[in-house]
This record gives sequence, C-alpha cells and structure tokens, in this order.
Amino acid sequence: MENSFNFYKHEKASGTMYIAQLYMEFFIEDTSNSMSQMIRAMEIHKWLGTTRIPIDYIFEKSYHHGMFILDAMEQYKITSEKDSNFIITVNDVKRSLEYQKDLHEEREILLCKMAISSITDNGYRGYD
Repeated sequence: MENSFNFYKHEKASGTMYIAQLYMEFFIEDTSNSMSQMIRAMEIHKWLGTTRIPIDYIFEKSYHHGMFILDAMEQYKITSEKDSNFIITVNDVKRSLEYQKDLHEEREILLCKMAISSITDNGYRGYD
C-alpha cells in the first residue's frame, strides 16, 4: 500500500492545517477503511497542502472536506505524555472545526426557514 498511497510527495501544510493533514495520513494508513474513502483522504491531504486558507475557514471552502477531517479526528485519538502543546493544538483544531460545522448547519437551517417563509408569503399573496 505504501507505493500506491504515497502522500509523502504532497506539499506539507503549515501550522494547524498540518494537523488536519496528519489525520488524513492516519486515515490513509488504516487498512480497515474502504479504498474509495482512502482515495478521498488522499485528495483532501493534497488539497490541505496546497490551499492557502487557515483552518478556521475550511467549512467555508468545503463543507464535505471539513466533515471528512472532523470525522477522522473523531475516529483517531492522539495521546501524548511528552508533548502537551501538540495535544492542545490538536484539540484547538477540533474545536475550530466543530464550531465551523455548527455555524454552517445553523446558517443552512436559517436559509431553509427563510426560503419556506418566502414561498409561503408569496403563496398567500397570490390569493389576496
């Protein structure tokens, strides 16, 4: 599998984006994942290395990539007795992604309610 999934050739992300990229590496190396999901993780891994947005805007750029990364962070836990700063950074990334997800979902609900309200209002106006 090492030859077919050579994510080492991808550009490395910097800062907190590297954490997201690292989780894609965990996902890719886990042979219990389906091949299609591993390929998707490779695409996200590459995207993370080339995108120039901060971690706080992943969901604005790609909801599906953000969800995939967040799901991987739920699936794989990092623990370390030696590097607590790294663990804090990982937790910060996860909290940022969760916050973005919640905002995105709230925004979608609000937009749906506005659309329904608009349709309903226009429908009633037609019968005046």
